[in-house]
Amino acid sequence: MDLTPETNIATDESVRNVGDCEKYSNLFHAEWRGYIQGSIAATELVQSGQVVATSDYGNTYGAYYRWDFQITDGTVQSCWSSNYNYIANANLLIQKAALLLEDPQISDADKQEIKLYMGHAYFSRAMAYRELALHFCKDYNPSTAASEYGVPLVDTYNPGPNAETYPGRSSLQETYQHIVNDLTKAEEYVTTAGKVNSTKITADVVQVLKARVALDMEDYTTAANVAQALINK
Repeated sequence: MDLTPETNIATDESVRNVGDCEKYSNLFHAEWRGYIQGSIAATELVQSGQVVATSDYGNTYGAYYRWDFQITDGTVQSCWSSNYNYIANANLLIQKAALLLEDPQISDADKQEIKLYMGHAYFSRAMAYRELALHFCKDYNPSTAASEYGVPLVDTYNPGPNAETYPGRSSLQETYQHIVNDLTKAEEYVTTAGKVNSTKITADVVQVLKARVALDMEDYTTAANVAQALINK
């Protein structure tokens, strides 16, 4: 006997209207609030010397303080798995929301709102791929990026237990081009004006990440121009 669970929603049924898209957007925001306030961000502060140990600190984040952590460390593994989880959620919304935009029964006003939430998904995916590139790849060098390892690029929501079906690592150049492409889509769809202390992804937030990515890629002209435009607003 087949029964539908009453406590969860099937993945294929999770995006059926603009309200469902909004819930995914809320998820993206919650994911990143937790990420930047969690152990991954804390270890970066410790490694960079912005948090300094005292004589009685108890070895909290000690491996990162001493720079002797391993790839098997829980925080390192969490960085990888968390970001790919965020990417999977973004992929799902992008795919399902694109189908809603083709539905003639959905109003134009709702379609505009759906595009906004798709923009949040593109931004979230760009942010996740940048985090992966920063933590698991060499620094971007325009002259060598095409031959350096990037990270596996996953554009569709199609999880499965067979690791052999998963893509291999792209080049670093391909990884960053993917990030740039996602930010271009985010620029198109995220039209919410920026404001002080905003709790949502806005057009200004997209520009901030665009400037940082350009800085990563040693495209200093673009980084400076985008940053200056924000300063002048």
